[in-house]
Amino acid sequence: MRKADLSSLLIDLTIDTKRSLLLFLTRDGTINRQGAGELDRFDTRLFAGVVGPDMFSRLVAQFPEEWLMHPGAFSLPGTGLKCKLGIEFSDKRSKVEFSFEYFSEGEGPPRDICEFVMKALDLTDSWYEAQKGSTHG
Repeated sequence: MRKADLSSLLIDLTIDTKRSLLLFLTRDGTINRQGAGELDRFDTRLFAGVVGPDMFSRLVAQFPEEWLMHPGAFSLPGTGLKCKLGIEFSDKRSKVEFSFEYFSEGEGPPRDICEFVMKALDLTDSWYEAQKGSTHG
């Protein structure tokens, strides 16, 4: 799989069995987002819409192509709340998946993975905040 062939990506973070973040973005601009990945606040509202395709391209540019060659599931030690971070890259034929099981008081996923998730949040925050602001309740 190559970055140029990617059609979608999914970031899913669960903390203590509650979804803290769901971000789905496609090359054609489809976006779904729930939450902000926070440890102590969970927003259950899922917002869906369409953004410009440049958002997907900008996000894909934030990680090295080598990631697509080294998928896997990783379990890290620690204490506190159990967390699971999943990242899935898809093209029209296949998926590359990463899964990190870790604890709130522990090592956590590698720094480059965490930075990628933060960049994804930063990139989609203005759209997400606008969606939250347009709802009443």
